[in-house]
Amino acid sequence: MSRGFGRWTTRLLLLVLLGGQGILGYAESYTVTESVVLPSEYHVGDRAELRVRVRTAGSVELSVPASLPEAAWAVFHDMRLFPIDAQQTEIRVSFTAFRPGTQTLPAVDLGGITLSGLTVRVASVLEEGRTEPAPLEPPMLLPTTRLRLAAFVALITIGPLLIWMVLRIGRGQVSHLLARYRRAQPYRRLRKSLKRLESSIEELDARSYYIVLLEDVRRYFTRKLGRDLMSATSMEIIHYISDIDARGSDMIAEVFREGDLVKFAGRPATLEQRRKHLEGVLQVIAELESAPAGRAPATARVGPRSGAGRRARGGSKRVGA
Repeated sequence: MSRGFGRWTTRLLLLVLLGGQGILGYAESYTVTESVVLPSEYHVGDRAELRVRVRTAGSVELSVPASLPEAAWAVFHDMRLFPIDAQQTEIRVSFTAFRPGTQTLPAVDLGGITLSGLTVRVASVLEEGRTEPAPLEPPMLLPTTRLRLAAFVALITIGPLLIWMVLRIGRGQVSHLLARYRRAQPYRRLRKSLKRLESSIEELDARSYYIVLLEDVRRYFTRKLGRDLMSATSMEIIHYISDIDARGSDMIAEVFREGDLVKFAGRPATLEQRRKHLEGVLQVIAELESAPAGRAPATARVGPRSGAGRRARGGSKRVGA
């Protein structure tokens, strides 16, 4: 009886010893060698990452759990394992804390070990021991506020004087610019119209081409000289512009004579001839516009005291007779 009891007692002791060694071995199957949180300082609501290095026995295999741990003080976003060597593994846990102070992570079953007892320190933007709102502060001025106020006061003070000086000094310049703009308006319109005519020179027949060309030239001199030349004959127009330089007046006269022959007599005109007349008109008008005001006799020629104007009127009467 005593022998049997002794044998059972011995076996029980062996089982206890073996079980105790297994339990102790499992509890001490890993060692935390390093633990760091990035960034080093983070506050409530910031996302951070805990990096833990553990050393295990060579036969232990770790794996990421199927579900992330849950805690009342944080939300866990991700967990990853990075083997370093046969015994070391780095565990990275990404989380966002919602409670300040020292917090303990829940235990995590990694397969070979159960990681537990890890703590993190969550900072707070509130100062320690401060439970009441901060005192009222005076209103802050936006950058450059004083500079803008000074500029506004200076504008109110000096603005009327500057406006008066600009109006007084610049009135003549403005009138001069307006006058130049009005004088150049007929030339701009003629150039625009002749550019359109040049683009369609191959599509128009000779008669239609010269009808448009002569009408554009008539309209230009009507606006330039201030006299209605839309119903004047070609000879009258030639007399009115006869005081410009000889080459220019000869070119305008040639264009009108050839144009009348094409329009009324059915005379053929080649593309080269049409281009020549178009370029000639553009060149003559450009030289007339670029001439100094004192050398442009067109407006003086048609005045009542101009001898050239009397000759032009006389010539028009002879042509009309």
